[in-house]
Amino acid sequence: MKVRDTVSNTWSDFKGGMDGYLLYDGNGHVALHLYEKGYEKAGMKFPNFNDSIPLEALKYITKSYYYMGNYKVSENDSIVSHYKLSHSNPSEFGLTAERRFYFSGDTLVMQPVERKNSRLKLKWLKAD
Repeated sequence: MKVRDTVSNTWSDFKGGMDGYLLYDGNGHVALHLYEKGYEKAGMKFPNFNDSIPLEALKYITKSYYYMGNYKVSENDSIVSHYKLSHSNPSEFGLTAERRFYFSGDTLVMQPVERKNSRLKLKWLKAD
């Protein structure tokens, strides 16, 4: 994931670099998981569904962002809409994210339509 500096119009890694997965199926379903590079290598262990984990672990969890839902593609506008059925942030359940997209070889490039995140650019490589 990249972020654009609006003054110099240059792109740099967002938060030092991000990894993740974006999965589409042929039935209109989407799943996205973004996380800071190295997230899975932290060596942290804590129980799921437990409200007594250490503050350090709670802060670490915020470096992971995910949702599942349905998608619709507008090929005329080159926009894909993700309707979020489930989300890591409860305030985003039921919201829709719109992304402009284009392909460069086997890379899918997406940019958020909404002004709040319009400085971001996501690049997804096709996995085998």
